[in-house]
Amino acid sequence: MDHAATPDLRTVRDLSEWPEGAVVSLYVPVNPAHRDVDRVALKAALQWAEEELVAHHGFSPADAGALAGAASVPAAVQAGTVVWFLGRDRARCVLLPEPIGPSTVVGPVPDVLGVLPYLGDNGNYFALALSQHRVRLFRASRYRIESVKVPDLPKSLEEALWFVRREPTFERHGSGVMHASGGGREWHKDDMQRFVQLVDEALLPVMRGSTAPLVVLGVGYEAAMFVNVSRYRHVVREPVEGSPDSLDAEQVHARSWAVAKDRVSAVGDLLAKARELMGTGMAVADATELSAAAVSGAVGSLLVSPTATAVPTAPGELDSAREALCRVVLWSVGSGAGVFVTPDDRLPGGAAAVALLRR
Repeated sequence: MDHAATPDLRTVRDLSEWPEGAVVSLYVPVNPAHRDVDRVALKAALQWAEEELVAHHGFSPADAGALAGAASVPAAVQAGTVVWFLGRDRARCVLLPEPIGPSTVVGPVPDVLGVLPYLGDNGNYFALALSQHRVRLFRASRYRIESVKVPDLPKSLEEALWFVRREPTFERHGSGVMHASGGGREWHKDDMQRFVQLVDEALLPVMRGSTAPLVVLGVGYEAAMFVNVSRYRHVVREPVEGSPDSLDAEQVHARSWAVAKDRVSAVGDLLAKARELMGTGMAVADATELSAAAVSGAVGSLLVSPTATAVPTAPGELDSAREALCRVVLWSVGSGAGVFVTPDDRLPGGAAAVALLRR
């Protein structure tokens, strides 16, 4: 059995390689505080699936029981949804960060539509929590955030410039009294400038080749200084104001996503392109044309409406329209296409999906 993981395009690509045959797709919302309830819900879903496999898919009771026996609620899972895809001699578990379902369907292909909104490839960005006391880099998307290890990243200004020693200078005033000059403020500005340069130098190798936005969280002049110094081409010019030192990862996520969501342009650009290309033969939305393009490997990018990704609420067989769209997704990803869920139902003509074709 594969280890449970958050979904990405590799997850869908792996599922696209499963042989044709009966597949059970389970979406079970879980809560660590009610583990027994979760197990009961999963057991009920699996019992229904076993009976369905025996009654309509040619499974023996022993084979159906063995297939269902591969599924469980992972011990370490946090609140969210456990998704199981179960086929003959195959099982794949995926964890979603939000509770959806429950849903249990049996069909000839995995019902992958429910995982699409949570793919790591949708809306990736970086978040830099920066102050002279603490520096952290995160990689995030709409539904997740994770810390990124950055070699040589200075943890603080003091660590970065440990070798600098400042001596006070004095000025004599007319009264003969000596006062310390204001040079300390200038030194601090120079030190901060050098500090953010060192931070930028450490970050560049990690983000090289990426086009993901970089959102900076920090106190006004410190964050603004980094934005002005940074050589990363996709840094967001407007920082998130306020000290990030006491923020945990989830708080960094909430504040940075409020800015990043308007700058993660892949879906917006593709939507505009879809509208422009509809009717030219380079963008298709008709179910038959979608299937033909996907099976031939002609899909470059696939846009899916959020309504189409909602999971069925009653146990049953995978219906024909949903099965067709699942196949389009699996074939498209299997041939290297990107899949994106639109932020709302804005696809041309209210389509369930639009494929942008390779030239």
